[in-house]
Amino acid sequence: MEIKNLYTFKAIIEEGSFSNAANKLGYTQSTITFQVKQLEAELDMKLFEKIGRRMLLTKTGEAILPYVNETINAYEKMQNAGKKLSEVKGELSIIISETLLCYCMKDVIREFHEVAPGVQLKLRTLDCHSTRQQLIDGNADIGICYDEEENDDRLNIFSLGPCHMCLVGSSGLVARLGLKQLDFSKSNTTIPVSLITDEPSGIFRRKFERYVLSNKITMDNTIELWSTETIKSMIASDLGVGYLPAFVVQNEVKNGTFIALNHKIPNENFRCIYACHKNKHISPQMQYFMDLLEKYLRIDEI
Repeated sequence: MEIKNLYTFKAIIEEGSFSNAANKLGYTQSTITFQVKQLEAELDMKLFEKIGRRMLLTKTGEAILPYVNETINAYEKMQNAGKKLSEVKGELSIIISETLLCYCMKDVIREFHEVAPGVQLKLRTLDCHSTRQQLIDGNADIGICYDEEENDDRLNIFSLGPCHMCLVGSSGLVARLGLKQLDFSKSNTTIPVSLITDEPSGIFRRKFERYVLSNKITMDNTIELWSTETIKSMIASDLGVGYLPAFVVQNEVKNGTFIALNHKIPNENFRCIYACHKNKHISPQMQYFMDLLEKYLRIDEI
């Protein structure tokens, strides 16, 4: 069996199509198709089926995916046995919350590339719930996100410290409405602004929405965006308020662009964590990346 065919199979799953896998691996699409047919012949099973214009994984294909990952991992262990980190080849799959990637990971990524240039970092951003599920399903090596002290017997979870939150509005919005009208510490009130926030599954959004609902605070509406920088830009344009990690808005609060608003959200801190599956083999590159997280990503020191 050709190991490259297993890499091709994995790439199709990760990239979502034959054409995307071809672009990633530097093959033509006909080569990808040939390798899949070759693998199907060797295994005597159908791995993909065409539905409409899409090629979808069959039930059999889904069933063998964990074994494909195990085989590739074993192959890379043999390849890298006895090598220095600078000589190691392979891929490290990281899922990370967008706020952490944008504001906290520069030094981690830079030093990792310097020390392990042969390891390709595959970075994806997902919400915290999806990050945990991807780790449980074996689809990532390390997940970096926030939680509310939830444990899981299937994961090794390491705390990086508490993430403090801040409810902010722009100085222009405060000047126009006044702090009294923007006081979120009072129940049974109407505050004539919009919440500017991320996707519905976002951990910060869920906590804030639970708070306003339980305290019968009515707001204008919700502006849903998918980028922290865009959320901050909209807040700066006097279009609403946002509930964000303090380290994300600390410069704007310090220079007076944003104003911290009153509220009584209980148990406000989240825990910043990194995690991996309990049965995951800790490769040298994976261990080094986790060491860098401990070195650079102590949230209480940011």
